[in-house]
Amino acid sequence: MKNNEEMAADYRKNLSDAISLLPKLQYGMDINVKFKGCQEIEYTPECVIFDLLGIDLVHGWTVDPTDRSSFAVLGNLSYNQMMEKLVASSVASDESNHKPVSTFVKTSPSSRSPRSPKKIPLDVEKEIKIEKLEIKEEKLEEKQEKLIEIEEKKEEKEDQQSKIIIEASVIDQFMAASPSQLTYNGLYQLHEHLQENSLSVFFRANHFATIIKYKGDLYVLITDAGFRNETVVWEKLDDVSGDGDFYMADFTEQPTSVLPPMLASAIAEVGSSVAAILPEDTSTLLKNEPNSASLISDDYVPSESELRQQLVIEQRIQQQKHMDAEQRDREFALQLHKEELAAQKQGQNQEQRQQKKQDNPKTNEKKDAANQSEKKKEKDCCIQ
Repeated sequence: MKNNEEMAADYRKNLSDAISLLPKLQYGMDINVKFKGCQEIEYTPECVIFDLLGIDLVHGWTVDPTDRSSFAVLGNLSYNQMMEKLVASSVASDESNHKPVSTFVKTSPSSRSPRSPKKIPLDVEKEIKIEKLEIKEEKLEEKQEKLIEIEEKKEEKEDQQSKIIIEASVIDQFMAASPSQLTYNGLYQLHEHLQENSLSVFFRANHFATIIKYKGDLYVLITDAGFRNETVVWEKLDDVSGDGDFYMADFTEQPTSVLPPMLASAIAEVGSSVAAILPEDTSTLLKNEPNSASLISDDYVPSESELRQQLVIEQRIQQQKHMDAEQRDREFALQLHKEELAAQKQGQNQEQRQQKKQDNPKTNEKKDAANQSEKKKEKDCCIQ
């Protein structure tokens, strides 16, 4: 057990590390999930920030333990280790498809240098033959042992390569079945792990989101820029495809619009700011429900008066757009005219400077000639 001083020292060290990491958060965080459980994440320096703040970091990309083949391969792996296995599988498949070819060339007897025969006594020749036979037998045994060892290593390597390739196929199946980096087993583990009304950080597809469990359901905070003009706040996390329903800040379902669908579609592009150019009854309706343009009832049938009102609104919107475009064109033309005048003025200034440079030598020559004539007159006067 650590005493209070050691715990305080650890806390100060972690706090210092976290502060040094804060400027780097704008560029992202290094998170390496493990597939065994929703809390299983490899510890990296960035994780100390979550520990200090007491924030729970979870993910939903887990492997189902009942799937024995997948769990045997992925149960103890992290994402980085999984990618390493895929790379090793690619190398192994390349090696199996490109086996090395032997380049040994046997020399023919005719290419050997001839040797002159020597006479050897019979008893000595017998001893030599016996020794040669013994040597050959020893060499054969050594060669056989080496061949057996080479074959065993070759078989072991082939077994490893086949194992790597089989594991890679299991990994490919798992990734193809969970392209959204969320599995049903992950959803189950999130439901079991998260406490009611507790906030956590949900890591998925290299993005961080706020997740909460409310009345037994999981909701993810909407942060996409496409929803900045919407009134929805939460997306329900109940499917791995990511097609959850949207909910308001109080976890109630998105309300149905009181606007007719054709009227709502007309103002969807320009938003509630168009209320100033619409009829009084319509603008009042828009002020009461400014973001209802995206909430359209599919089974609504417009009346003739609504159709006429639709045409008036579309005409006014088009007129406003035309006026805005003309204003932008006028401002752009005025800017171009100012730039042209500035360029002309700059050109004139450059011409004037060049003209002055050209005139200066001529004036200097005239001054020199006048000075010389005056000096000549002075000399003549002195002579006289």
